[in-house]
Parts: sequence; structure tokens; C-alpha cells
Amino acid sequence: MLIRDDSTAKPLYYSLIEECIAQIVLRKNGVDPDFQYTRRFDIDFEIFGELTQQAKILHSKLEKAVEATKDSEAKVKNLEYKIKQHESEIARLKGQGREDAASGLRRTHSNSIPIRSSLQPPPPPPPPPPPPPPPPPPPSQHADNASSLSTSSSLSASNTSLPADGNQLPHGMRPKKQYKVTVHTKRLNWRKVLPGEVHSSSLWVNIKDESFEDAELFQKLETTFCTSGGTAVKEAADADSRQTKKIAELRILDNKIGRNLSIMLGSIKVPYVEIRRRVLKCEPQTLTADTLEQLLRNLPDEEHMKEIAKLGDEYDELDEAEKFVFVMSSVQRLSQRLESMLFQMKFPEMIDTITENLQCAIKGCEEVMNSTKFKQVLELVLLMGNYLNTGSRNARSIGFDIGFLAKLENTKSQDGKMTMLHFLAQIMAEKYPDMLGFMEETVHVEKAAKVSKETVQTSLRHMEKQFAQVRQNIKDIGFEDADDRFSNEFLASATERHKGVTIKFRKLENHYNDLSQFLCFNPKTYTMEELFADLVTFKERLQVAMKENAFAKEIQEKIKRAKEAREKAEQEKKEKRKRQQQLLEMAGDDESEGVMDSLLMAVKTGSAFGIGGDRREGRRRSSRSSDAGDSEVPVPKARSRISKQQKDALSGEPSASSIHQRSTQLQTPNVSVNACPSGDKDEYM
Repeated sequence: MLIRDDSTAKPLYYSLIEECIAQIVLRKNGVDPDFQYTRRFDIDFEIFGELTQQAKILHSKLEKAVEATKDSEAKVKNLEYKIKQHESEIARLKGQGREDAASGLRRTHSNSIPIRSSLQPPPPPPPPPPPPPPPPPPPSQHADNASSLSTSSSLSASNTSLPADGNQLPHGMRPKKQYKVTVHTKRLNWRKVLPGEVHSSSLWVNIKDESFEDAELFQKLETTFCTSGGTAVKEAADADSRQTKKIAELRILDNKIGRNLSIMLGSIKVPYVEIRRRVLKCEPQTLTADTLEQLLRNLPDEEHMKEIAKLGDEYDELDEAEKFVFVMSSVQRLSQRLESMLFQMKFPEMIDTITENLQCAIKGCEEVMNSTKFKQVLELVLLMGNYLNTGSRNARSIGFDIGFLAKLENTKSQDGKMTMLHFLAQIMAEKYPDMLGFMEETVHVEKAAKVSKETVQTSLRHMEKQFAQVRQNIKDIGFEDADDRFSNEFLASATERHKGVTIKFRKLENHYNDLSQFLCFNPKTYTMEELFADLVTFKERLQVAMKENAFAKEIQEKIKRAKEAREKAEQEKKEKRKRQQQLLEMAGDDESEGVMDSLLMAVKTGSAFGIGGDRREGRRRSSRSSDAGDSEVPVPKARSRISKQQKDALSGEPSASSIHQRSTQLQTPNVSVNACPSGDKDEYM
């Protein structure tokens, strides 16, 4: 499993494993081989390093290619977004150009009508002057669009530059000159003063702006205020167009909101129009919950959005955050829509979690009520409690508070080494081991302890409010946009699931009320969460008590075994001392036997009776001669006898030679007495 699936490396790995098994594992004599005298593995290990290096290089190239692909995709999306913007701008400019051309023709036709006589009433006020020529399309668009726009613009310009009579503008004012620029320049978005608004004393009646006309001024204007993508007439304009683009400043949004929106848009990396489309089509699969939450947190209020919506003519000069707000401002009731979409995305997870919690709580109630072994545990605790409470006010109780199970360890023994919980665990383990099966019969208690009935009830009520809000949003939106897909399909299915969960919640309430009657507690003061938490605490502490009891029992057994081993060693030591004492006593008996032999020898020679030297010498000679004729019994040394006796004592049984030797020593005095002369014998007697 750990071998790489590589056509070059895989056979080499198998060859290496085969050699290792053949030379190391499969040895009949059980001895590792001497690798100095065995043949070398014929495997090219250098190829592993080369393959690893090639893999690293290919991996780095793959990462670079993936990054380049991602960058290209982002650029493509950005270009697609710009193309859509340019197409919409071209369509708008085409319509505006046609309107300007038509209005110019109407003014020309009205000017060609002859003036009536002075007796007739004066003509009505002249129509307002035509609007300024539309801006040219971006250079990336087709040439036919640009030519059509330039045609309409030139027509409008020719109409405005026609010689006008004094009746066209009030108070003798003349139309302004139509200028021609060589590049696309930025616009000053001011509001034009209409001819009907000009009073005779107005500043604009006698103003003469033609006096400031200058070619150098016009060139600087084109160089300074040309738009991106425009073509300048000189190299200075090209140098200025290559300068770093200045970051637009926020006009309406707060700096904090603008910064947060910019960060969010940078992380999403989706065109603004695409985000608007997804919101309109209500596609939860394309918009994550995090994105919707960020939008809800960072979107400005309705007033700011309305102000930004009025800046359509200044869209190019807006900051990216304000551009996004401008695009999203066309969505009706945006905040309410986003809240409904977020609720729609989170609803499946919320309803599944609530359903699972309710199911665990219902199972927990049923297990506690139907567990026979848990009932036996309560009976045992009640018995021990009534016995200990004899003579007190709690004696002869018919039951006890179920929460007391978590407090059993508070009752300690006299010496403080054992608690009531440890005692219960010991009794259950020794006498009622089957009773411990209540832990397997109440497996859902742990999960039920994490369920809060109040929290579930609050969540269900919050869902009901969200449903009402979604219904109201559906009524208020109106579906004016063709891409709007905000419908009540989700509302119908979600309402059905909500009803099912509500039925389960009522079922849980009924089960808990039955359990409160079963265990005799007040469900209003003793919540379901507290009940299951106490049961979980009792189970966990009972398991800990059983482990501690087993550990204490093991320690006691070790102490008992150590005590028995110590007593056995002391007994062996006493027996060894006793055997040594017996050896010493046996050695003392042998020494006394040697003294008797010396006395007998003195009697035999006559030295014990004080006889003179000749007589003693003669006796010695006579005794030697008599001893030479008779068989003389040799007296062994005490050392040799002691050593043999020690060996016999250590072995536990005397040998045959030692028995014969002792018998010979006992017969020696008779032989010696019989060998004495008669005179000496009488004298001895």
C-alpha cells in the first residue's frame, strides 16, 4: 500500500523487498547473515533521487500553471463584466443620440417658419436648447457604433452652431460655440441653467467666456482630464496616461463601511452584476452563507443607498465600494431579501439539528422509563438509604429525589477512605454485576443532556417569525425584474417541515411529563436538561468509582502478596538458623568424643596413673607390641568427622560411612581395655 504506483520505481521497490526477505527473513539456521560476504543489491538507488527531484519540479510547475489559470479566469470575468457595461452604455448612448438628432431637426424646422406680422400675438417661448452631445463609446467597441454616435453628435453640433436670431435665447444671448476635442475627456456633471430660468439681471446674460479661448489651455485640458483609453495628440498626453491610477475617494459611504465592502469584494472576486443576478434569482448554491452575512453587515442604510443611486452619471469616478452599492441599489428591499435568503440557506441545517436533538431527548426519556436494571439500581440505593437513615426523619422513605444520585459521593465512610458511591459500585460489582447493564440501556442520556427544551422552543418561535417575514417580503417585492425568482416555493416546503418538528416537540413535552410522574419530580422546577445532566454525572462517577475500587483491590492484593513473601522469607531464615545451630551442636559432640579417645589412650599407655619412666617405657613397648598383634582401630580427625557430619546435616540423611564410623568409635573403648595387661586392668578397676 505504501509503494508508489510508478512504472519505474515500483519494480525496484519489489526487488528490494524480495532481496531483504531472501537474505534476512528466510534463514533456516536463525542467524543473521554477514552482509560483507553476500552479494550487493543490484538496484539503482540514484534513480529514486532523480525521480523525486523531477516530481518536485513538476509539482512546482503545476502550481504555477494553476495560479496562472486562476489569474486568467479572473481577468476573463473582469473583461466580460466590462464588455457588458460597455454594451449597456452603447445602447444608452444610441438612444440618447437619436433623441438629440430628432430634437435638433425639430428646432431647425421651427426656425424656417416666417415671422408673422406685428399685429399677431408674440410667439410662444422657444424650446430649451438641446442637451450636450453624448460621450463617445469606449474604444474597445465596434467601429459602427462609434460612427453612428459621431454622426448623431455632428448633426446635433451643426444644429446648435447655426446662426441664431435674437428670439432663440432670451435677453439677446447667443448660443455657445461647439468645440471639438481630439481625446475622450471627463465630464463636469453640473446642472444646466434653462433659458426660462434666466432673468434680465442675471450674471449669465452678459458673460463672455470666449475671451479666454487659448489653444494651449485646451491642450492642457485634454492632457490633464483625458479618460483612460483615450488617444492623446502628443507624447506628453501618452506620458500622463501611463501614470498610476489614483484611487477614488469615498463620497457618501463611511470609511469603515467602504473598507469592509472592499475587503469583502476582494475575497469574493465576482463581478457586481453577477452578484446582483444571483441575488435576484435567489440561488443559494452560488452564494454562501458567509457572503450573505458579510453583505448584511456591510451594506449601508437605505438613505445612503438612495444617494448613491443618484450618482449614475458619475459611475466611473466612484470608488469600488460605491460602485457595488450603486449596482445593488436597483434591487428592491435588498436587506430583507438577503435576510430571507440567509434564512433559506440555514434552514435545512437548523431543522436537522433540532430534529436530531428532539429525537435523542425522546429516546432518553423512553430508555429511563423502560430500563429494568436502572430500576434495580434505584431500589438498591433506596434500601441502603433507608437502612442508614434508621431513627431519622428520612427513615422508611418510599422514594428519593432522582437528583440525589449525583450526590452519593458526598456521603463518606467513618475513616474517610470510601464514599457511598464507591460502596455502591463495590456491591454491584461483587453481588449484582448484571445491574451494571443499565449503562447500555441508557445510551441516549448523554446526548439528551445537551438538549435544552427552552432553546428548542425559542428556535421554533424564531422560525415562525422568519416565515412571517418571508411572506411579507414576497408581498412587498412585486417581481418587476424579469430575472427575479424570489417565490414562495421554499416557504411551502419549509412550513411543512416546521410543522413536523413542532409535533415532535409536543411529543417530547408529553414524554417528559410522563417521566416526571414516573420519577416523582416537578417538571417546572427540575428541567429536562438538569435531569439528564444528573444522570450523566451519576453514570460517569460510578464508572470512575468502579475503576478506583479495582485499582484499590489490586493494590491490596499486591500488599498481601508482599506480606506473604516477607513472612515466607522470615520463616526460611529461621529454619536456616535452626539448621546452623544443629550443626554446631553436632560439632560439639564430636569434640567431646575426641577427648574420650585421648583419655583412653592415656589409660592404655599408663601415663594417667603416674608410673615411672622405665615402667612406662616398658608399658609403651608392651602396648606397642600388643597393639601390633591386634587390629588397631584408627581414630579419624575431628575436622574430617565434622565435615562429613556437616554434609550429612546439609543433606538431611546420614551416609553409610558416617554410621559405620560412629559405631566403630563406640566399640573402641572395649577393645582398648581388653588390650591392657592384667595388672593394669586391676589397677584401673
